[in-house]
Amino acid sequence: MSSESDPLLLSQRHINSKNITTSSDTITTNDSKWWCWFVLFAFSLLSFSSALMWDTFAPCLYIFAEYYFDGNVTTATINAINAMALIYMLVYPLAVQPTLRFFEDKKDCPGSGLKRGILIGAFLNMLGGAIRWLGSAQDRYLILLLGQTIAAVAQVFMLSIPPRLAGTWFRESKVNLSTSIGVSSNNLGVAAGSIWAPLAIQVQTMTEDIPRLLFWQFLLCLLALVLVYVAFSRRPGNTSNKNNLNNNDVTMPTTATSLKMNAYDQAKVLWSNRSFFHMLFSYGVVNGGQCALITLLAQILLPSFQNQADEGYVGYVGFMMLLAGIPASWIVGIYLDRTFQYRITCNALSILSSLSVAGIYIAIELQYLPAVTFNCIIFGIASSAIIPAVFQYASELYYPIDENIPAGYLCTASNFSGVLLAAVMGWTENSSTVFTMRLPVLGLVIMTFLSNISMFRVNGPLKRKLGSSTT
Repeated sequence: MSSESDPLLLSQRHINSKNITTSSDTITTNDSKWWCWFVLFAFSLLSFSSALMWDTFAPCLYIFAEYYFDGNVTTATINAINAMALIYMLVYPLAVQPTLRFFEDKKDCPGSGLKRGILIGAFLNMLGGAIRWLGSAQDRYLILLLGQTIAAVAQVFMLSIPPRLAGTWFRESKVNLSTSIGVSSNNLGVAAGSIWAPLAIQVQTMTEDIPRLLFWQFLLCLLALVLVYVAFSRRPGNTSNKNNLNNNDVTMPTTATSLKMNAYDQAKVLWSNRSFFHMLFSYGVVNGGQCALITLLAQILLPSFQNQADEGYVGYVGFMMLLAGIPASWIVGIYLDRTFQYRITCNALSILSSLSVAGIYIAIELQYLPAVTFNCIIFGIASSAIIPAVFQYASELYYPIDENIPAGYLCTASNFSGVLLAAVMGWTENSSTVFTMRLPVLGLVIMTFLSNISMFRVNGPLKRKLGSSTT
């Protein structure tokens, strides 16, 4: 369907042209340009704290198992600690659809749904952190699990939000960069979690270290809630100077409110688009592959490089994979703000992901650890940078559907894929060979190359850009 015959887009263009002259709530003036960056900082800190809590337990798995189960470290107790991370991946697919309605804007009040949804997420995040702290005593595992579950529900109000926040608060020339920053804050939280817990907790002093760690993480969640409340006390744009208007600073109105479509109706429109299924598969494999690779990195490296790598080296590689992806995401965001080359960028990053996974496989076969490390970092860069690129590409292709709706389903595909890939790859490990993960890694290589085909089949006009150009 062409952009000229799309009834949703034509309706939105008409509304956009009216809002330029009649709605001061969607205008950004010189007085408030800096406030959008404060909003982004507050949200980024919130997302950072959420990811930090998700990755608290995995780096010190055996210490937490010993602490909460009286030194009884067994498969069952280890799985009980692993459940702290698993609950995040299980809750998101179940909760994403019901939470979409909280982000619907009130009539003639752009940004109201975004504010409501993020505040709910910030409050639940703080509540989860508080209950986790209350569960820091050795006999309170179930209280700890309750707090982690509430924190997992809170993340549903954050993961898909960066493109919606960017489209609501930022000018067109900063939409991709702000999305990249919002997305990378979550990755930074995961990376920080993998470092903070091992530095803060020692076996000899764990009875003091664990309560202290959970308390400081609760304070971080509380700070994030306060900053989010202050940041969203103002509406998108500043109405104090109505005569100082600049068409380049116009923020598009919220589409669900403008078209009088609820989240469920928008979702039906989205699912009727065949290209979205290709995007879901491709993004799910790449981003889910990142989750699976980081989860199974020890099983992939240690048997093959027994005399060259240990658990500390595995942690370093995982940390560098996530850390290297952060500046890469920002660079991709700046590039897309200048060029709008979404299709080329997403295809290139998808290809780079598959080539780097193939490089990991070949380097392990050749027993060359530096090449394995290099390709792991390249894969981390590509699989992290593709997140904001795909989010904004979906926002452009499926406009005027709210940005957080396709992003929410993309995150769901990533979670499903990550759990499925990690499970299948773990089950197919062959401990009778030196390269125990040969078949699983080879299977991941094949899946990532198949994802390239799907990404190449995603195409269409950039409808949001077309819609804004008519105003």
